[in-house]
Amino acid sequence: MKAKNILITIIILLTITTIASTSTAVYFGLNQNKDEEQTQQENEALKQENEELKLQIQDENKEEEKEEGYNRIFKLNDEINVINKSFPETSYVTQRYTSSAEDVYAILENDNTVTLVFGNSDDHMSIQNYEKYSNTGNIKINFGDKKVQNVYNLGAGQSAAGNCILFLMEDGTVEYMPLIYAIIHEDFRSYGKIEGAENIIDIVSAYAEGPFEGAGAGNTVLLIQEDGTAYDIGDQLYDIYYNQYSIWQ
Repeated sequence: MKAKNILITIIILLTITTIASTSTAVYFGLNQNKDEEQTQQENEALKQENEELKLQIQDENKEEEKEEGYNRIFKLNDEINVINKSFPETSYVTQRYTSSAEDVYAILENDNTVTLVFGNSDDHMSIQNYEKYSNTGNIKINFGDKKVQNVYNLGAGQSAAGNCILFLMEDGTVEYMPLIYAIIHEDFRSYGKIEGAENIIDIVSAYAEGPFEGAGAGNTVLLIQEDGTAYDIGDQLYDIYYNQYSIWQ
């Protein structure tokens, strides 16, 4: 009888030990799976965080490069490398300008529509038909399939009467509309391309200072190319509003 009890006790102890071992194995197995899952989630989160940080750094670098380029080319009082100077000694500085002249604002509505907004102040000249448009609404110029990158209201010389609306096109060319001529003749459209303008990325107003008094000095317009060099189109603008589309003839 005593031997039988000892055998039963041994069996019970073995059973308990087996259950305990199995429970421990299950416990550690579950914990291991849980730990592996948690580690995987943490790694995924870290990977995502690294990707976001990488994109942020790339964006910051792009902004810095863009800002450096902007300052290099357009910073006020910086000389600009104009490749078609009238005189080798001529220097240029960019000027601040607005999108208006004669109280007409040029606005790029979308990539193929430019809107001319006519003000109601007394800042404009006494221009035939001006009041008609300032009282009845704005003018929209549609370019159809052609796309416009930006629009400017600029001119050369001392009078805003000679300003042109300049359209920087998607292909890097520049088209124009002689502003006052278009208002007088009620003919709002692109009048063609500025000859020789290619790979243009921006347009700025500038002041040219010649080598001696009166030599090539005055307000002008520069077409900025991709490499930072520029074309002075002052002579072409003079020809447009004095000869091709003169309002004084």
